[in-house]
Amino acid sequence: MHLAAILHRPHEPRRARWVSAREALQMATQGGARALRLAGQIGAIAVGMRADLVLYDLTEPPWVPLNDPIQHLVHVEDGRAVDTVLIDGRVVVEQGKVTTFDAAALLAEARPMLAAICARNGALSQLAQRVTEVMP
Repeated sequence: MHLAAILHRPHEPRRARWVSAREALQMATQGGARALRLAGQIGAIAVGMRADLVLYDLTEPPWVPLNDPIQHLVHVEDGRAVDTVLIDGRVVVEQGKVTTFDAAALLAEARPMLAAICARNGALSQLAQRVTEVMP
């Protein structure tokens, strides 16, 4: 949303023509639903809609002081204040922790893979290094 709201600004000096935070939010929600051909099913909080919601901890520094929630959501929120996430009515994040899988176990399994990836891609890495040495 943030990128959609600011990407055009360097080339548009008239602030009145900039995409507002509210417009960016609408693009991400209702516009996204239309793009996916799911309008009427997702993209709004309403009776009968699929319940995908994110609840934020508004005591986190990016949200204090809370002047305009939509401005904060579009331009400041980076995920650190996410407290609870519901997808299709099912809680998948609670108190900032993923509930659908063991994130710590996944990270423990993934960390040792780096050495194998580096070994497997060693020749490619060397080639990339040589290319960067000759490029200005």
